[in-house]
Amino acid sequence: MSNVTVVNNGLCEKIDGEWKISYQIISKNTNNDAISIRKLIDKYMSDFKSFGVVSFKMTKTTNTDLGNGRPSKIYYLNEQQATFLMTLLRNSKEIVYFKKTLVKTFYDLRTLAQASVSTPKLENKRELNLPNEDFREVLEKSISKLEEKNNCTFVELIEYDVRQRLKNGKLETYKKVSFVSKER
Repeated sequence: MSNVTVVNNGLCEKIDGEWKISYQIISKNTNNDAISIRKLIDKYMSDFKSFGVVSFKMTKTTNTDLGNGRPSKIYYLNEQQATFLMTLLRNSKEIVYFKKTLVKTFYDLRTLAQASVSTPKLENKRELNLPNEDFREVLEKSISKLEEKNNCTFVELIEYDVRQRLKNGKLETYKKVSFVSKER
């Protein structure tokens, strides 16, 4: 796997251009053993593959349950695969809460990605010296709002801070943008 970017809420990673979640994160957030989740994926592998390629990476484990230093396969599931896995788990308070959180996370990631495509005013920002990261669209949108509010034009980015966190089952985005501008 290459081109891995972790989203700030720690649930999803962008792997080769697609948002995915590791089975380990699912097991931790649903109070299931990682081994049980991995065995469930192995058992229904052909069903998981019907939703796309099941990505994985091999790592050495330090978990004594799996055997110290033995290679371990870490599966990374796309949105449909993760949703399918969640349907295989028995509902409990924790699992229902995490199902809701996972659906919202994937939805928010899709919405962030579509925001830049559906906002023509941001096209002129593409040529500016902004970092080429997952939150570029959020920065562009924030700058556009500030330009409109203060009747100014963006010149140069000074600093930015974009964070996402999970709070009460909702994904919140915090934005701080400082930039040089000129009056219109």
